Amino acid sequence: MSTALSRTADRVHIADIDARIHVREADNRRTQERLNSYTYPVLTLPNEIVSEIFIYFLPVYPYPSPLMGRLSPTVLTHICRQWKEIALATPALWRAISYPRHLGDHQGQLLQILESWLDRSGSLPLSFVMEPWINNPLSDECLAALVLHRQRWEYMTLSVASESVVRLIPGTMPLLRQIEIEPWESLEPPPSPIRFDKVPRLRSVTFLEDLLCPRRHFPLVSIDVVDIDVRASGVF
Repeated sequence: MSTALSRTADRVHIADIDARIHVREADNRRTQERLNSYTYPVLTLPNEIVSEIFIYFLPVYPYPSPLMGRLSPTVLTHICRQWKEIALATPALWRAISYPRHLGDHQGQLLQILESWLDRSGSLPLSFVMEPWINNPLSDECLAALVLHRQRWEYMTLSVASESVVRLIPGTMPLLRQIEIEPWESLEPPPSPIRFDKVPRLRSVTFLEDLLCPRRHFPLVSIDVVDIDVRASGVF
């Protein structure tokens, strides 16, 4: 049964708890202020040095990085605000792209992610590996996004999964140095030849099927290396 004495004791107890909470909160604030005043040594490096370190996180160009996952440069944007700003302002991190063969849970975001990479890469030459899915509209949309930057293509590895790829690719590619191209497994009917006739810097070509070799529409005089897979039925 509550009495005047017990109620007084409860009030004193609550006041004591409130006082302890106030002391603990004040101690927490002082501790946080000390932490906030601490500067991590890595954050004192000039942005240019951090940017160069970030580049060493990636495979050596022209080998590409995945668009997503722990080996993607997007990981560097998730550490802290400063690193995110540096990564997004470093075009070399985004110039070599590997289009995922298995889209997983990110299919709806893939085009947006690809376009963001192309934008972040600035005006640098590009390297890409693309293995589009057969009859996948998203693959065609992503390839179309890449084609908008065709003037910057330098290294290209492409699996031909549909006739639409054949129609999209031709055009002027002034920086293109190396091509590796193959038809999709069991693609029927076989795709038409892809024409490459405006590629003045092209030096290396690999075709994994003879049916893709555009013999009469290729600047062979400028090419140092031409490889055709042993499955091919003919030669240049």
